[in-house]
Amino acid sequence: MQAENVSFTNPPPPQSPDCVPTVNKATNAKICPPRVESLPRIFDRADGKQWDYVFNCGGETRYSQEDEVYKLRSLDLSLTVGREAAKRGVKCFIELSTGMVYKPDSSPSKEQDKLKPWSKIAVYKLQAEEELAKIEGYVRKTGETVQSLY
Repeated sequence: MQAENVSFTNPPPPQSPDCVPTVNKATNAKICPPRVESLPRIFDRADGKQWDYVFNCGGETRYSQEDEVYKLRSLDLSLTVGREAAKRGVKCFIELSTGMVYKPDSSPSKEQDKLKPWSKIAVYKLQAEEELAKIEGYVRKTGETVQSLY
């Protein structure tokens, strides 16, 4: 299958004017949650057509962050984009996760392997996968082998 048009987008960083950060009172860390107002910039096309495929490559990948950082930048981001894709009838929404959701092993993981997230990143990515599966219009398609990018 050939792609006619491709577009890549990233959620705005905390210093962006599009971001109104949440401040963690304990650490004073600024966290930029996904904003529904940004969705037209991601999904709307100049020609008025709908995207056939949406790949969500977003999520927090730095280690040793607080839970709230992973919740906002991984879980909430995935659910916000996934819900919008379902609402707009996108043919295929692909959520990139991590191999860290599987029990650690020396061989490549398979979709049916035991789930045992071993990092905060993986805990929130797995939660995103589970919540996305509950969205009406969301179809989960799986492959045979999953390998971690980390």
